[in-house]
Amino acid sequence: MESAASQSAEYDSRYRRMLACSLGLSLVLTGCGLKQDIETPEQSFAPATYVGPLPIELTIPEPAPLPPPVPTPQPVLIETPPAPLEIKASLRPPSNRLEEFVDRYYDLAARVEMEFGVPRDLTLAQAIHESDYGRSGLTQQANNFFGIKAHHVGFASWQGPVFGTPTWEVVSEADLPKYRVITQTKRADGKYDIQIVDGFRQYGSAEESFFDYGNYLANRGINAPGEYYADAHGLNDPAAYLKEILDDDDGPDGPQKSYATDPAYLAKLIPYIQKIQAARAALGRP
Repeated sequence: MESAASQSAEYDSRYRRMLACSLGLSLVLTGCGLKQDIETPEQSFAPATYVGPLPIELTIPEPAPLPPPVPTPQPVLIETPPAPLEIKASLRPPSNRLEEFVDRYYDLAARVEMEFGVPRDLTLAQAIHESDYGRSGLTQQANNFFGIKAHHVGFASWQGPVFGTPTWEVVSEADLPKYRVITQTKRADGKYDIQIVDGFRQYGSAEESFFDYGNYLANRGINAPGEYYADAHGLNDPAAYLKEILDDDDGPDGPQKSYATDPAYLAKLIPYIQKIQAARAALGRP
């Protein structure tokens, strides 16, 4: 059995621990403000009374207007494209330089006729004459088959690359100051053969050159597109078409409407047209 002194020490230890806990609790309650509430008996709280739901006024907003109905997309009517141009192969291989050129570029000339109304025989004849069968420096280096310059009165300004090269023109004496002449020779008719350096349109392909040529003849004009060569439009005969685009109604001192300044241009082109027609018949090109 434990002694009385031992039991007394145990009780003393327990008392001290209880006193410390009581003191700590008192400090906590006093610091939090709860001790006063607990020790004030006269402060009481009435029991809660249920008074029912509070009246709440609900304001229901007007519904937002519906967006306008989305129109049903209407089908886009696409005009029936023209039937593709039927190009037949040649009946036999070309036998000379002219036939080789016709066989190679006939399809492009036929498409120019279909798109712009320029007779295909005239297109081929001018391409042969202006490009020397595709061998000229302008054609070899700039794909320019028709000698179309970078800038022409009445034709859209050229935005592409420009190829500068010497060229020959036939001009009147009054027009000489308009050019930076390299050489000049007076002709029997009073005009001058002059050599100048001019800027020509540089194309990315033969196809671009052929189609720009057709556009040039179909749409060149100052007051209205196509006015320059309006008399030629609709003509199917290549010689008749050529005569119209060489007709300079304004004279030597007015705007140069003629496709070429060479007075012998018509006489030089007619034999080409005749040979091309014979070549097409031999090759079976319609």
